[in-house]
Amino acid sequence: MEFKELIKQIKAHKNCSSINELFEKLGGKDELGVSERNFNAYATGERIPPFIFLIRIFDKIPNNFKKESLLSYIESLMKNKKSNNREIINYLTKYLLPTFEISKENIWQTEKIMTYTKEQLDFLNKEENSDAFRFLNSLLVFEGRKKYTIQNCPLKQDALTKMKELELIEINNNEIQTKRKLYRIPSYDNSPPHLTSLGTDLTLNFLNQYISKEGSDNQVLKMTISIAPKDFVNSAMMNLAQYNNWIQANAAQEANSNEKEYAPFVFVGFFKELSETEV
Repeated sequence: MEFKELIKQIKAHKNCSSINELFEKLGGKDELGVSERNFNAYATGERIPPFIFLIRIFDKIPNNFKKESLLSYIESLMKNKKSNNREIINYLTKYLLPTFEISKENIWQTEKIMTYTKEQLDFLNKEENSDAFRFLNSLLVFEGRKKYTIQNCPLKQDALTKMKELELIEINNNEIQTKRKLYRIPSYDNSPPHLTSLGTDLTLNFLNQYISKEGSDNQVLKMTISIAPKDFVNSAMMNLAQYNNWIQANAAQEANSNEKEYAPFVFVGFFKELSETEV
């Protein structure tokens, strides 16, 4: 994709009816450092913008366009120079990760939050309580979108009573709701070892409950065991943690809109640096 195509995509993303309108939305001459005439020339491919223009526009475009902005700019330069060497393009395409649009909101900064207790985890991790485990997840995922009452509840009364006793749910005007808006799973970062162990069991429970072992077109399951430089291992582990934060923050933010079609999902990430004895 050439740089002129990128400008067209940004124009559509920002709902601009013309290139001139996009020019103004991006800050005009004061912010971009070019005239409207030159901007139009970049948009039509008549001219290749100078590198300083890429620098100025880079922080004004959505994060999901940043990778393409670099690729398309280099693509346009190479075409202008009539170069067929695509080594740089191929390298960036393969190894440059997309930028994650991190929400400024922290989903854990709310009063309606609870870290799972030992008693709650013991209950949810038992195989005989798998229906209660799935029901709680349904309540959390479909909050405000699907209502459960005593009459249409899929659980037996004793399981419902136990969940209420453990403060996993509450019943208001016959409607069953979660006691908290969010439940945090104990982990190495925030809990002592005995709770972290139970939290790990709960995370594995998500895999056991929802994975399709035969595979499906709505599931991705990949794995790799290999060896790599230490700095790559550290970077990969950090990227996975950031990716999980991106999923959490953006899923919570997007769920507040009623203008889109939605689908529930589950994500479980695992990456570990192994010692030689473990291998």
